Formats: sequence, structure tokens, C-alpha cells
Amino acid sequence: MGKLLNTSYSDAQEKEMLRLRPDLKEQYDSNPEAIRPHFQTMMDEKFKGVYSTEQDFDGRPFAPDYASMIDPKTGQLESRFQLGAAEKVSPWADEQLGKLNLNTEGIDKLRGIGTGTGRTDWANLAIQRQGVEEAAARDEANTSADRSASNIWNQLAMRGGASGGERERAAAEGVLSGRNAVASVNRQGMLDRFAIDEKDQGTRMDVLKSLPGLENTALDPQFKKIQLAGQAKESDINRDVNTRQFNLNTLTNDYQNKNKFDMDRYGQGMQAWAAGKTADAQTKAASGGGISYICTAVHKEEPFEITELESLAALREASMDMRPDRAFFYFSKCEGLVPKMREMGVNFREFRPFVKTVLFYINEYGVEYAMDYYWDYLKQVLQSYDKPLYEEALKIVEPTTVVALEEK
Repeated sequence: MGKLLNTSYSDAQEKEMLRLRPDLKEQYDSNPEAIRPHFQTMMDEKFKGVYSTEQDFDGRPFAPDYASMIDPKTGQLESRFQLGAAEKVSPWADEQLGKLNLNTEGIDKLRGIGTGTGRTDWANLAIQRQGVEEAAARDEANTSADRSASNIWNQLAMRGGASGGERERAAAEGVLSGRNAVASVNRQGMLDRFAIDEKDQGTRMDVLKSLPGLENTALDPQFKKIQLAGQAKESDINRDVNTRQFNLNTLTNDYQNKNKFDMDRYGQGMQAWAAGKTADAQTKAASGGGISYICTAVHKEEPFEITELESLAALREASMDMRPDRAFFYFSKCEGLVPKMREMGVNFREFRPFVKTVLFYINEYGVEYAMDYYWDYLKQVLQSYDKPLYEEALKIVEPTTVVALEEK
């Protein structure tokens, strides 16, 4: 907390002067260097060159400023206090899941079998085999017929030969037997081919029936990939939301802590200030002096009773706690009011009824009514004897409970 450039006071004391002179705030915000010479004059007049840059105008050490985590330029958390965005999982998950691809050659082959037309490869091979077997059977039938005819001729020869009719009949029987055997083979071949085609069609239908289940099973890994990708994206979203929520909570807490810090420091300062003023008032009351500037002037003209001084002291003490802005204005800025009124020929004996009315309010209605009545009366006095202070007093707004005596 050091001195400011080209000044002999500190930044904390500058803040103190801005608090005391809020009318300079707008000019200070636009051009602080133009206002600082005026602040320097204030410091010189107050301390006449003897003061510490670590103390306020009453010589007390400055309280340390609140160490905020907020950047005053942006109103947001400083980057060093922010929880940064986490690395996203979904791009990596998409890359890894993209490497997992189902081999669909088997399903495609089965789909071709189930939805194809004509014989399958198996049926074609079975038909080829059946053709070979049928040809062999046909050859066997012809050979068997030839053997049967040969046997007949042998038997005829053994009996001494055959007539022409017998030879013709034997030949006819051999031809018929051979034809019947070949026809039987052909018929069996047709039945075998029908059986192969029937089995082939049955196999095709079985494949068709199994396809939906196989395709659903094949789709499960794809669905799983989609699910995993969705979970990765959801994780990214949740982490992003949690990060923003953390930063927002930290920002909100810092604002709340700053407000509490300011209010606590203000309260401590007001307590110390009020305690000092109260001690001063009690000292004056104990010595028979006035309690406020106007009451002191009246007391010097016509002294109050001790009980009256005690009541006025209690009123002053209560006003510092219950009406601090009014009290600060009165005791910090109206010290020259009584001398100015004396110069204008005011006789403070004439204010005795006013003080009696204040005491009446204290005793009958409490200090709140009394201090509000005092404030309204003070504004009337300022309106008559100090217009600038009257205008400044009008700007002070605090709750009031005063009810005019006539209305009571």
C-alpha cells in the first residue's frame, strides 16, 4: 500500500477521500490526475504535511483490501482461478469405435442364399452327383438286361436249340427287361432330383427364417457403438456443465464474500467512529458541556439538568447507530453552523423550547422519534442559515419514524 505517483498519500487514502467527497467521483473516473491535486490539498490541510500513507484521516492503520478472485475489467474470475475446460472424450471415442467394424460377409452370403433364385451351389453339386449315379445305374440296368438275354440263349442251347419263335420271344423279353430297368432308373433319377430341389428350397426357407435374428445380432455391436459414442458425448457435456457451474459458484461466492467483507469493515469502522464520538459526547456531558452543536450552544446560555444531559447523550449515541449517515453529516460538516449563526445575531436561548421538545420525544416516544424530529428541525435551521449544507442534507435518505407532535 504505497504512495501514488506525484502524490504524498496512498491509494487507500485516496479511496478514503473519494468516500468523503462523492461529488468528485464522476470527475475522478474520467480523469483521476486532474483531481489528485485537489486531494493533495485536502491532505495538506488535514495533516499539514505530517501523516502516514498507511493511516486514515484519524490516524488508524488501513485495513487490508479484499483479495478478490475477480478481474475488475471483465467482472469474471481471473483465469488462474477458473477451472479450465476438460479435454473432450468423444473425439477419441469416435476414433476408437470407428476401428471396430463388423465383417458381414457371412450374413451377406446367407442373404444371397435365402433371397436367391435357382439352385444353390450345394444343390448343383448334388444334381451333378445324382446324374453320375443315375448314369451308372442306367449302365447297370442295360448290362443286367444283356446278361438276362444271354442266360436265356444259354438255356435254350442246353436244351438242343431254339426254334425261330423262341428266339424272337427271347429277344423280345430281353429288350423289354432292359427298357423296364432303364425306365426304373430314369424314374428314380427324377425322384432324386425332386428330393434335392425340395431339400434345397427347404434350406433356403430356413435361411430366410434365420436372417432377421442374424441381422439383429449383427446390429447389436452397431447399437453398442452408438450407445458408447452417446455416453462419451454426454460425459463431455456433463463435465462442461460441471466446469461452468464450478466457476459460477466460485464467482458468486467471491461476490458474496466481498460484500460481507465490505459490510463487516464498514460496520467495524462505524463502530469505532461511533465509539469515539460517544466517548467525546459522554466526556462533554460529564463536564456539563453540550451534547450536539446546537444543544451545546443552548446549554451555554441556559444550562440543562444532569438528567437532561444524560438523555441528550443517549440520543446522540443512538443516532450514530440508528441514523449513521445523518450523524456523520451533522458531526463532520455542521461544526461551523453555530459560529455562523452567532455572527448573524442568533440568540440560542430562543432554541430552548426546541430542546425541550426533543427531550419530550425521548421520554414519551423514544429516541427514534426524537432523532427524526431533531433532523427535520436541523434542516429548517440549515435552510435559513446555510443553504449549501441544506442542499447536501436533502440528499441523505434514511428511514424515518417521526410523527409530528401536533399529530400525536
